[in-house]
Amino acid sequence: MADEKRSTINIRLGESLLQTMREEAARHARSMNAEIVRRLEASLPSSHMPSIPETADITAEERALVRMWRALGSEEKRSVSVLLRAATSSKSD
Repeated sequence: MADEKRSTINIRLGESLLQTMREEAARHARSMNAEIVRRLEASLPSSHMPSIPETADITAEERALVRMWRALGSEEKRSVSVLLRAATSSKSD
């Protein structure tokens, strides 16, 4: 979602749901917005994301990594990207 245009919406939540969402966001060290986006992304089919054809030249482990990547929220993806960049740049040094 990092490179997608973002839109703003307003939602109404009951007090107990709002409190639960605040607690969950804090537990995962996310903002309320990031927690809500992560949960929405996880609840919807990934049909908007292109699938990898079975004939693609990747291993089962690579397919599993793609599925895991797609399940991450945008902040988690940014964090993983930073770690991967750091790991690959240290190997090339």
